[in-house]
Amino acid sequence: MSTYRYLDVEKHTSTPPDGFADILRDRWWQVHPEKGLVIYTTGGAFSPLCNTNRSVVERMPAGREVRHLDFVWLPHDCKDYA
Repeated sequence: MSTYRYLDVEKHTSTPPDGFADILRDRWWQVHPEKGLVIYTTGGAFSPLCNTNRSVVERMPAGREVRHLDFVWLPHDCKDYA
């Protein structure tokens, strides 16, 4: 089943999380106005709705703001890769 997760914009752009994280730099993001950064999930996989090209993000599902962020801390659990 596919669904969306959301990450708080302020929290994930201001300080690194505890544990491991990827840093996504210089990307355009889909941002839900009330819930935050949009992450598409299906099964055990996830995909941030972001890209370095604004027009790609603008063609993603509508109803969300497109915002440029210099960097985003994207936490992950290393057990997800085992």
